[in-house]
Amino acid sequence: MTDKSVLNAMQPQEQNTKKPIHLMAFLGSVCLIATAALASVNSITSPIIEDRINEERAKNYLEILEISNSINFKVLKVDITNHESLKLAGVYDVTIFENEQTNEIFGIVYDISTKGWKGDRMRFQVGFKEMLFSGFKNLENFETDNIGGVLIDNLNSILKGIKADNIDLVNDAINIFISNRGLQPTFSTLTRSKIIDALEVVSLDYIERIS
Repeated sequence: MTDKSVLNAMQPQEQNTKKPIHLMAFLGSVCLIATAALASVNSITSPIIEDRINEERAKNYLEILEISNSINFKVLKVDITNHESLKLAGVYDVTIFENEQTNEIFGIVYDISTKGWKGDRMRFQVGFKEMLFSGFKNLENFETDNIGGVLIDNLNSILKGIKADNIDLVNDAINIFISNRGLQPTFSTLTRSKIIDALEVVSLDYIERIS
């Protein structure tokens, strides 16, 4: 009669293969549970984040145009369905503040969502009034803090007061900022170029609307 221990020793592969199969099944179930949990958390947090951003957007309109309230203005939304250049630049909302008495455009704010470093989303607002860049507000970005992030944080002061029809001056002002801060110029083909492209498109749209 053969000893059972000998039989066991002759079948190491069978013993070993069962363990990873069980382990794989266990890990798979853990991944499924984690994925479901993450999806559940995202389904809860995403609407909250969007609500916060929308509240911030509404508040920023007044700050960008430097007005305390919208009482004396008609606030109009532009249908951009057929504006391909705006959509390609990432513009998803255009808000016009029109003087209630004269029906003239006082200012326009553009909401933009585009891709930055590593394809991560950047969302920001830029406004114009009196033929000038009137302000820039960051809504969301995942840029490196000391590279693209620091540029975005300072774009309001960089852009404010520059003529809407002078995109070259915008480029020069950004170049000076990059040089003074010692930032890596390599991100110019990523974060910077996307922002500049969007600024150029919305500035042209603004000029066309007030002409």
